[in-house]
Amino acid sequence: MKFNKMRNLIYKANDLMKPTNIFAALTLTALFLHGAVSRADTTDETKRFQVDVIIFKNLSPETEETFDHPPVMQDDTAPLSLVSFNPLTENQTQLLPESAYILKEEERKLARSRNFSVISHYSWMISLRESQSLTYQIPSQIDADNETELQGQINIALRRYLHATPNITITRWATPEPTFLDNLFGELQTPTTMGDMDGLNAGNSAQAASSPAYSPIAPELPTNPLKAKGLEPREYYNIHQPRRMRSGEVHYFDHPMFGLLIKMIPVAMEDATTSAEPLPDTDTTPEATTAQ
Repeated sequence: MKFNKMRNLIYKANDLMKPTNIFAALTLTALFLHGAVSRADTTDETKRFQVDVIIFKNLSPETEETFDHPPVMQDDTAPLSLVSFNPLTENQTQLLPESAYILKEEERKLARSRNFSVISHYSWMISLRESQSLTYQIPSQIDADNETELQGQINIALRRYLHATPNITITRWATPEPTFLDNLFGELQTPTTMGDMDGLNAGNSAQAASSPAYSPIAPELPTNPLKAKGLEPREYYNIHQPRRMRSGEVHYFDHPMFGLLIKMIPVAMEDATTSAEPLPDTDTTPEATTAQ
């Protein structure tokens, strides 16, 4: 019995040593290694997309919801700033000019409606590898007439599918409501008392100005024009919605007060330098447009 087992092992060993079997084994090994390298190349392959974003305001909101709590910004990724100038630093990405927008038709449709108003329109290029994500800081925008401020980020990730997570906030500023102490102080300020206080303050100011040690310091002016008007943040409208994207499709992110349109299309790497011209410098506010 043991002899038969040994003989079978010898026969199998001889078969493996035949030239045809050795060639087949080497061929299978080469195919396996080629498949492994191909999968690695696919995993490490960089893909490039153009991202196009429209942010618009709802002019006729129908909601009784209150938005007096500021949103929580939870993104540990260092954002890249979207800018419209050159040269760029490693933490900046150049915005594309209006001629390169891919949501032009959607913006025209917005212009034919009375229900919405376009706040901003941005477009830029992004290169991603599998399992990579990048966060972009959109340019802050202050509307002094409507007393609103726009700011936020958009995260783009490639995890087998494209994923977009906007975290955009529109803040409405307003005149501070008087507090109990403000009302009490106002009642105590009678004309006689205020006149006496003005005289006392004027005397103290003149004495301080004549003193050699007097060194007046100009108050620091606020950089935010809304804060300079004496306003304060009152309401916060936030969109923070992760979404799996299909390239080439327009995706709508909804909020009672405003919305986003996002579209991403694949771009060939050899065309990556297309539309490298920066946006023209402008301080004008985009024309009011609306969506159907």
